[in-house]
Amino acid sequence: MSSISVSTSWLACVIVSTTLLFWMVPAVDAQEAPDSKSVAAATVKSNSESPSAKSKNSKVPAKATKVPTIEDFGWIAGHWQGKGMGQPFEETWNPPFGGTMMGMFKMVKEDDVSFYELLTIVKQGDSFVLRLKHFDKQLVGWEEKDKSVEFPLVRVNSKEAVFDGLRFERVDDQSMNIIVKVGTGGKAKEVTFAAKRVVKK
Repeated sequence: MSSISVSTSWLACVIVSTTLLFWMVPAVDAQEAPDSKSVAAATVKSNSESPSAKSKNSKVPAKATKVPTIEDFGWIAGHWQGKGMGQPFEETWNPPFGGTMMGMFKMVKEDDVSFYELLTIVKQGDSFVLRLKHFDKQLVGWEEKDKSVEFPLVRVNSKEAVFDGLRFERVDDQSMNIIVKVGTGGKAKEVTFAAKRVVKK
């Protein structure tokens, strides 16, 4: 009889202890277990404070490359005269119009025309290209009918317009140098045409 009483008391203690643990454990979990938002916030904060994250965030954003427009070449427009290759020349450029610019070049020797050039600056993809065709004094073309000499744009700003093989250098508002690469290979050289703006009187 006493044995049964002891067993019953022992079993009751076990049940009470188990019940208490059952109610205590969730309470502890609820107080100590962080929710998903807290974990995410802590992760972001930890990553933002790490040296690697700081180095990434401290990078200076790359500057966007400016896409040239036809207006960037506007300072070339005008009536120019000067000397190049020991001979007088004349070059005229119309202002930007219709997304392009058009120019004319004339070389003179002993008061007679040596040759003419017809030039255009036109859009090509995201950049520009300068095209020119040569003509003799009778306007007979040097190049084939569907061919022209092309100079792809390298860069342009308020001081220079650089094409591959030809460039315009702005000295001031009244003068500029036109520098042309002549020849090919090891015999190639640059020839400068120093031009002054023709001012109407």
